[in-house]
Amino acid sequence: MYIASESAFYRVMRKYGLQHHRARSRPPTSRPKALTATGRNQVYSWDITYLRTRVRGVYFYLYVVVDIWSRRIVGWALYDVESGELAAALIERICADNPRCDNLLWLHSDNCAAMKSARSWPN
Repeated sequence: MYIASESAFYRVMRKYGLQHHRARSRPPTSRPKALTATGRNQVYSWDITYLRTRVRGVYFYLYVVVDIWSRRIVGWALYDVESGELAAALIERICADNPRCDNLLWLHSDNCAAMKSARSWPN
């Protein structure tokens, strides 16, 4: 049975204030902070890329850290699992190999599970 069009339902919902976002699905109210680098080793960005294999459902995970000013790859690792501990070990290894890592201001990432995992960093 046809009662009304979709746009008619939305028009009625707007009229009575029934069309609003729920708390978790609400769009962000502020823009994220833009990161700007004026030289090397100020802002690093990193990501995990999934590499398919010939076996269905089996992937390798390529972790890559890039200096956004020079676009130089400062470190990478290839693992067969995605893990916050392995990501932390990669970052620690990069900082141990790079004496300028002490001047690093930001390490930017998206919000995948391995990048949001809890880790106690040494001071």
